[in-house]
Amino acid sequence: MVGLYGAVDGGRTGQSTQGMAAPPAVPHGLIRPMRSLIAALMIGSALAIPAMAQVAKPTANLSAPVKSFGRVSYDARSMMIDGERKIIWGGEFHPFRLPSPDLWRDILQKMKASGFNTVALYFDWGYHSPKQGVYDFTGIRDLDRLLTMAEEEGLYVITRAGPYVNAELSRGGFPGWLVNQRARARTDDPDYLKAVDEWLSQINPIIARHQINVDKQRKGGVILHQIENELALTTPAQRRYMDHLYAKARADGITVPIFHNDQGRNGYWTPESSTVEKVVTGPNDMYAFDGYPGGTCTVTGQPPAMSQRLIGAIMARAGPRAARRLPPIRRDLRPSSAAAGSTIGGRTAAMTATRSSAASGSSGSSMARTSPTASASRAFT
Repeated sequence: MVGLYGAVDGGRTGQSTQGMAAPPAVPHGLIRPMRSLIAALMIGSALAIPAMAQVAKPTANLSAPVKSFGRVSYDARSMMIDGERKIIWGGEFHPFRLPSPDLWRDILQKMKASGFNTVALYFDWGYHSPKQGVYDFTGIRDLDRLLTMAEEEGLYVITRAGPYVNAELSRGGFPGWLVNQRARARTDDPDYLKAVDEWLSQINPIIARHQINVDKQRKGGVILHQIENELALTTPAQRRYMDHLYAKARADGITVPIFHNDQGRNGYWTPESSTVEKVVTGPNDMYAFDGYPGGTCTVTGQPPAMSQRLIGAIMARAGPRAARRLPPIRRDLRPSSAAAGSTIGGRTAAMTATRSSAASGSSGSSMARTSPTASASRAFT
């Protein structure tokens, strides 16, 4: 410090203490550059001071009572099965995209071996009803057989029965004959509700008898049930429609928690108990929403635009060196041109990619979206 101080003052004040030699004089031409260096060091030290942490605010009422639905319950922290907290680690399987019941168990076993404990199942109304009043649940359409397999493999099940499921299906799963109606779909129009009840009266009882609540010894089975998917309109007509779907599910014997899947974090159709401002409440026990790690899914085979914006934002904030820390785009996960036009809807990576993602510690959402018959499904309290 004596030498540094003496350098600032050109060596004139750098007097030694007892037993120390006086510092050598600094040439006058170096005084100004060293002053600039010291000023830069002082500024750098000031910038290095960490910012004050934000004050944490509670996001959930942790003292709220547990809500129970038979063997299934939940509080603000997690879901529980038989009182034991569970992390729902699930992927989605579409049986109508694999019309071979002999292969269904293979898929379920691969999911279980990959670390999943839950499978979510979309049911395609149009796949089971070629014309009004006619329903087929045999052979490749045997959902009772599929649900039995899931139970036998020890998987929890989330059922998504529609009537509208989207799932990149033609008409979102509505049967072809429904377009002959003049009624407005996804509202409380009596003609539409009559058609809906026809479907739900077929599918709900199948789901009901495979609920985990039916048998105390059952290690797998239905733990959650979805009554609609991505219903973005929130007028009174939609609210009455949602009320009808909820009441119908309960009347048909479904006793597990019921939810709707929001198309984003919009706050549409949250439980009535929600105290969050500006949300739209509905007849749901739980709130669920879509969340794509890389942005929105596409059917064109192109990378989601959100991924590009995210990378651009990182570059703008952290500079070019941040790009070297970004994970490379996996070539084996890029959809082929043939797959891009398929009914899979852009979800084209192989199930082997799911297993490799699991081995590398990828997040649950991205893992669940890496199979052609699997996509992420989540439900939050």
